[in-house]
Amino acid sequence: MLHLLPLLLCLQAEPAPSVTDGAADSATETAAAIPAVVAEPPYVRVTGSSADHGGRLSGWSVAGPQLEGEAASSDWLVVDFLNPGKRVDAWTMQLNDGSWLPGQPAPLLGEKPAWQLVALPELAPMPLDTLWLKSFGRKRHPVAENDQDQLWVSTTAGGVDRQRGYLLEWGEKGLLFETSAGEREFAWDRILGLGLLEEQMEQAKNAVWIQLANGGVLSAQIVSLKDGVFDLQFAWGDHWNLPLTAVQRVRRRGQVEEWATPDSWQVVSSPASEVIDWSPRFGKSVEGRPLRLDSSVFAQGIGVKVPSTLQRTIEEPGLLLLTVGVDREVEYFRNPQPVIFEVWLGDEKLTSSGPRSFSDPPMVLKVPIMEAGELKLFARPAGAIPFGGHADFADVVWQPQTAQTP
Repeated sequence: MLHLLPLLLCLQAEPAPSVTDGAADSATETAAAIPAVVAEPPYVRVTGSSADHGGRLSGWSVAGPQLEGEAASSDWLVVDFLNPGKRVDAWTMQLNDGSWLPGQPAPLLGEKPAWQLVALPELAPMPLDTLWLKSFGRKRHPVAENDQDQLWVSTTAGGVDRQRGYLLEWGEKGLLFETSAGEREFAWDRILGLGLLEEQMEQAKNAVWIQLANGGVLSAQIVSLKDGVFDLQFAWGDHWNLPLTAVQRVRRRGQVEEWATPDSWQVVSSPASEVIDWSPRFGKSVEGRPLRLDSSVFAQGIGVKVPSTLQRTIEEPGLLLLTVGVDREVEYFRNPQPVIFEVWLGDEKLTSSGPRSFSDPPMVLKVPIMEAGELKLFARPAGAIPFGGHADFADVVWQPQTAQTP
């Protein structure tokens, strides 16, 4: 029960890191099988609502992760793998479920589009459904405008040609795009970015968030775990094999509420500027980039400029889980500022991260909330300069007491 929890437990994360009915249809088995890549089950750290513990991951069931010598437990929120993260320089692709995937277009899988994730040589190309594609780009991502897709291509003079129209086909040699002048084919080596009109798609049930060791993050359902490889199923039906060596973290989606949305928080305060809008951003850093803490990218979170305060009303007891840190976009600032993250309920401070610098790994805060009240998230300056920090409240989730395992 929640009242038996300690008032506060902060878990320092390493800088690493549902089952379908029946077998998958062979038509959806587009990725080649990958041989076993680990000699023994990996050691993982499990964050649960009532307790945290570690052990070797031996399986995955409907309930969740199973450690050696233990029964599968549904009391889990995060599974951290001890795989070191990588920082890669590549194109990035964003799906309309919030996934961010560094990589590049890959040869077709049959007639299906595919994406090759970089810096993870053990991975086969990932099958795609372009209805789930929001954008991709070499550096920046175009945004669909005026009810049309937008394609950026390089010109012979070295500039950018912005095409508006509709994506017709993802091909082996490039993209077929319809413009006002008719259909045109653009080669991959000329393409700088693509932004598509966002489709309203039904999100996958029983899916989890998976952070990858190359800084990517994706949403998928874990069908099974065998010989050190996850069999994943995407919302569009395709299966894909993911070796555990490529995984940094798995975070629960079911039985928790995602609180990194604009309607979840009231902005009490944030820095003002006549030139730049420094309002908190949801699902992105305060400068509009992917949320990046050290080598990890988060699909869910809130990017703020320090000092900032967010507030919401809590109507019942529960457990707040969030990951905090200084966003990597300050890497080349002259003087990146350290930040202190705090969680308050009314006039009571429930937890403080202490000073967190750009070079620190992300920190997971697990905060039991014992009663209703006004909950506040603070990002405060910790350095001599009382401004300038770019902070992230990533993976902000809430588990009501009624949804926790007794």
